Amino acid sequence: MILIRYFFDLLPLPPFIVPLIVTILLPLFLYWVYRIPGVPSLLRILIAILAFVCSLADWALFAFLPRLGLSYGPVESSWLTFTFFRLLFYLIPAVIFKLIAWKKGCVRAENVAVVIGILWVINLASLPYGYRSMYIEPFNLQVNTIPINVPDISSDRPLQIVHLSDLHIERITKRERDLIVKVNALQPDLILLTGDYINIDYKADPEAQEATRQVLSQLRAPLGVFAVSGSDVVDEPEVVESILPTLENISLLENETVRLDWQGIPIIIVGMNVDHQNSLAETLRRLLEQTPTDEYTILLYHEPSPEMIDAASEAGIDLYLAGHTHGGQLRLPWIGAPMVLHPNYFPENDRGLYQIGPTTLYVSSGVGMEGLAMPRFRLNVPPEIVFLQLGAMQ
Repeated sequence: MILIRYFFDLLPLPPFIVPLIVTILLPLFLYWVYRIPGVPSLLRILIAILAFVCSLADWALFAFLPRLGLSYGPVESSWLTFTFFRLLFYLIPAVIFKLIAWKKGCVRAENVAVVIGILWVINLASLPYGYRSMYIEPFNLQVNTIPINVPDISSDRPLQIVHLSDLHIERITKRERDLIVKVNALQPDLILLTGDYINIDYKADPEAQEATRQVLSQLRAPLGVFAVSGSDVVDEPEVVESILPTLENISLLENETVRLDWQGIPIIIVGMNVDHQNSLAETLRRLLEQTPTDEYTILLYHEPSPEMIDAASEAGIDLYLAGHTHGGQLRLPWIGAPMVLHPNYFPENDRGLYQIGPTTLYVSSGVGMEGLAMPRFRLNVPPEIVFLQLGAMQ
């Protein structure tokens, strides 16, 4: 998908030309592909019309996102990614029918008609889902309240923490404005951020960097706002240094710990950088050397990697906050996320609350969306503000 993006960047053509060419050639290609003994011309025309209609509809969905100030991903390469997966749906039945025709001499037209009818239903039904996934759900910001039993916190009310992850800001849209309003309305005691603040496509864009500063500068809490950097390909050191250290309201933890006091109860925050080279367990052990084992400890690390989960559990971390997975951005009923891009394609802990030994893990579905040629969409995984309430349960 990165190659798709570079391909479009190198083309000396207006951006709409390639989608226009593909939209014209795709139906002709499918008309030729379905040239199978036993398949009448009418059915071939129907599959070609379907491809043309869906291609235009998809193009409109992607093209209007930046024009309406909603999402700012690369329109052409995102659309081509989407078109590629549609093409698979068209080609797989054609290959099967060709194999049948090769073995039996021809296929039954009524069988092809049923399959093409199913393709029409599936593809046309996907259009409203496409609209919902790009225009509705990415802006349906949810506040998920998560009570966590901490018997040692026996004050009059629980310690209230807002956890935010994966903002992936491109510009300030209604999602970012809603985020600030909802976080401020919660009046948290503490705000914790677990990385990926700017979208990878806009790392070097001054306007996106300023938008990120504006959003983050409005986050305030009595106990403070603490942050760690995210993926090394997104939150590059120079990018993070141009944003977070300039904000007086945010403390960036780079393999550091900080001790807070909540109504006489000590809370330890451990912030670690993403590290794929060194032992996470060793780094965590070193950071905890001067920390009393009986004090409540919260670990901030961007990825819910198996190595860090094991290290946190072995070290007796009480609460581990992560993001990175986006909850898959697409979840199917009864199945969940077909795949998650990070930290591996099929992680066990892709979103939500888990208990691993003594450690409570919460993996946020994040606020923003993936970059590069990935379509800016969410389906059945709305963006979330995690509102943790730590205290003794009644």
